[in-house]
Order: sequence, then C-alpha cells, then structure tokens
Amino acid sequence: MFEKSYSGKCRWIQVFSSIWRSKDWTIRLVQSVLAGTSRNLKAGVMLLLLFIAGCRKHEPEPVIVIEAPVPLDPAYYAGGATTVFNSGVNAYNQLIANASAVSAQLHASGAEMFFASFAEYGTSTHDGLGPLFIQSSCGGCHPLNGRSHPPLTEIDYDSGLLMRMSLAGSGTHGEPIGVPGFGNQLQNRAIDGVTPEGHFLFNYQNYIVTYEDGTTITLHNPSHTLIDLYAPLPPNVLYSLRLASPVFGSGLLEAIDASAIIAGEDESDANVDYISGKANYVWNVKTQQMELGRFGWKASNPNIAQQTAGAFNEDMGITSVGYFPIENGVGQSNCISGFGADPDVSELIIEQLAHYVMTLAVPAPRNLDLPEVIRGRQLFTDLNCVGCHRPQWQTGISDIPELSNQTIFPYTDMLIHDMGEILADGRPEFEASTNEWRTPPLWGIGLAKIVHPEARFLHDGRAATLEEAILWHGGEAHWITDYFKALPAADRAAVIAFLEAL
Repeated sequence: MFEKSYSGKCRWIQVFSSIWRSKDWTIRLVQSVLAGTSRNLKAGVMLLLLFIAGCRKHEPEPVIVIEAPVPLDPAYYAGGATTVFNSGVNAYNQLIANASAVSAQLHASGAEMFFASFAEYGTSTHDGLGPLFIQSSCGGCHPLNGRSHPPLTEIDYDSGLLMRMSLAGSGTHGEPIGVPGFGNQLQNRAIDGVTPEGHFLFNYQNYIVTYEDGTTITLHNPSHTLIDLYAPLPPNVLYSLRLASPVFGSGLLEAIDASAIIAGEDESDANVDYISGKANYVWNVKTQQMELGRFGWKASNPNIAQQTAGAFNEDMGITSVGYFPIENGVGQSNCISGFGADPDVSELIIEQLAHYVMTLAVPAPRNLDLPEVIRGRQLFTDLNCVGCHRPQWQTGISDIPELSNQTIFPYTDMLIHDMGEILADGRPEFEASTNEWRTPPLWGIGLAKIVHPEARFLHDGRAATLEEAILWHGGEAHWITDYFKALPAADRAAVIAFLEAL
C-alpha cells in the first residue's frame, strides 16, 4: 500500500532516517512530517518508523505516542494546542491537551468541587447548600459540562432551566434590581424546614414557519406560569427564562484581549452589513470597576471566577469570600433558618472551580473535508452568519500559560446583538437591552446531543434542533434567516451538516 500510495518513498526513508539519527529529535517534528503526508500514507509512515527503530539496537528506543490525527485544515484545532480529539459522551469533559502537571492537578481539584453534591450547612464535607437553591451541584445544571434541558415533566428538578426576575430600572452599576422578597432569581427548592419561593410551569405554543419551497416546520414558543409562590409578587416584574450553557473552552474566551473584542464593535453599522454588535460593560465585584462583559447569555459577567461565584450564590445558596458573602434569601419571611457561618467557601475554592472550567478542552470538529460540510461552510460565510459568529481568534496572555497565544475557532464575536422582539425577554442587564444577547460560541455544538440527548438550544431552550435555532433568529439576523428559508433543501441541509461537524 505504501509503494502504491507514493512513488517517492525513498525520499521519505531518507527524511525519517535523518530524524532518527538526530539526538534531539522530538515528537513534534514527527507530527510536522506527518502533516505533509496524505491520510493514506500515515499508517505506512508509522510502520517505517518502527522498521528503522528495529535496525538501531544500540540506541535507546523512545516511545512515540501520537494521540490525535494531524489534519491539514487548521480549523480542526478549534482550541489551538489545547484541542482534544474526542467525539463521545465525554467530549466536553476533557482536560486541555497541552496541560502542565500543575494545571492538571488544579483541574482535578476543581472537578471534585464541580461535581460534588453540596448539603445543608454542617451535615457533610461539602456543606453550605441553601437554605434556598435550584441545584445542589454545578454539574446538576451543566450535565457533563454541556447544555441542559427545559423541564421534561411539570416539575423537573433535573432541568437546568431557571427563572431570572427583576424590577424595571437598574441599580447603581447598571445591574438588574432584585424583586423584594425574591431577589434576582426564583428559588424553586429549599432545605428541610424552609419553603421554596415557588415554581414555574414550562409550556410551548406551536409556531409554524414555511420555507419558500413550501416545506413547513413547527417551532415551539415557550411560556411559563408561576405557581406555589410563598408570597405575592409586586406588579410589573420582569422575567427571563435561562438555560444552563456549556462551559468548556471558557478559558480561551477569557484569554482574548479585551481590546480585540471591543475593536469588533459596530453599533452604528458603519460597514453597512446590517450587523451592529456592541460590548456589554458590567460590574467586577473584585476590582470594583466596570469591565468588559464576556460570559452569560447577556455577557453580564467579566470573567469565569465571578460567573462561578455568582452561580454558587444564586443557584446553590453558597456564599464566597471576596465575591458574594451574603445568602440569597436573607431577610425573606420564608427563610429564617438554615444559614451557616458565612461565607461558605473560600476564595481558593472559587479559584479551583474557575481553573477547572477554564482548562476544559474544546473538542475538535469532524468531517470538515466532506463535500456537504464544505458546501455548508461556504454557505455559512455567504449568508454572513460569520458577521456575528466570527470563526477565528487569537488569544492573548493568560494567567494559565497553556491558553496563551492560541489560534482558536470559537465562532463568536463575544459581543451582544439585537435579536429582535421574537427572542426578547423583557429584562435588560447592564448595557444589554431586552432584545440583546451575546453571540454564543458554536464550537462543539454538533456534539451537544451526544453528550446530553435532551439538550436544547437558545437562551430558554426553545429550539430542539439547530435548524429551529436558526429560524428563531430575528433582529439583526432576520434577513439571514430569510435567506436561509429561501435556500433549496439540499443547501439548508448542508448548513446544518456544517454546524453538526463543529
């Protein structure tokens, strides 16, 4: 096979013989040579290496381990050197490929905390839960670090969908104003002896979309009903359903220079492409200043550490040193017991959790060389989906050295965009209006249902499929949606095939 595949085999023998004689040859050099071969040659090349090794008994025989293919398209390395080649159920659950021993140890410590089930104060090693909460572990909202699902039954405690609440207006720094007696989020669970704030019922209303070729598809517009409230709500409360997002690759997104993200702003649409993204500026509780927002559905957190500490506090009722030291239910009539010796966790715990999330690897795309995927990739560009879902970035300098100076392919511009009334939630956050949402990264999205079969898409989980998610785009993207609806069925399928390859 080797002889038939490449007639110039003698040149390759010379190349590998030269590599073998060199005292400082490395696996990286072998991988670079392999990158210049066709896929059909790689098995033969590795056999040749073994043959040469067998002829040199007088030298130690180093072990060559190549765990990933060396595809020619750089886009296969979605996370740069951190990328892992795993497309199974644990695709989002991997340590970055280039992790140092120090990072690996910190990652393991954070993983224990991320998946630990917390309990009421004083009852277990991992205590401090509640009194009011939504989930007892980080993994409860982020199954295997991926997307969650809306309630599958009337009251589904395994769901990662939650209800944000606020009053009209904004606080001192532009943040939402909590609802008296409820705060910023409906807490639907509580420890023994404490009454939950209430529950919400999640419903769908059908919405039919017709393509230009006459094909129809049924979308599902979500609505909710609040029940079992422990106290009356004031009038004119603003509500927003939020589905837990995947967390892998976050460290790379945090490592993108703020100046590079801000440079992409085009609020007045100066380039006349109908896309007018802008940055959200949010309050950093550690630095006590306004900073670029990066994380959350409306880019309302500046970094992973604050995002993590905020989720601990709002979703689990766990307070933290230096971030959120006050319980979410303090002062409420349904919550007069169950408080521990706040804060519940140290700043070190938050740092370990943040390090774990930041060192979760991005899985490599698949099948980028298939004709249908190539066609879909081109259409994705032609439709100007890349106007928001920017394919490529370069990271800057990170506190985690392995994340620095990486060429990555997240498919996001990290900005917020007007998605129209069709997706509006009626609840602003800092400079993000009711219609504006951060462009979510698309890397790894094709594995969402491999990792979690019930996973859904968009901020409230209304989209069961990627096709549905596209069709819900409005506002700045409405004309792109119209173009998509006008495509022939084969081209629409190609766009979906490309997304599923990411």
